[in-house]
Amino acid sequence: MAIRDDFVRHLEAEIAEIKQHLKPLESGDMMIRQGPPGFMADVTAREVKNLKNAITRIEPVIAQYRDKE
Repeated sequence: MAIRDDFVRHLEAEIAEIKQHLKPLESGDMMIRQGPPGFMADVTAREVKNLKNAITRIEPVIAQYRDKE
């Protein structure tokens, strides 16, 4: 039980961190740029989508472990 509880807490912490990183990206306060010098591209929308997809993959795992309690 303790290992599972630790795992669930770890996943919850990961989601909280992802959501924290999403806020400035979604509001436009921060941008992610990627590419070689002289040709930087804004990849913010792609990264926001990737982070949101990560949340949707993690939340069902947490629910599954919570249901086993």
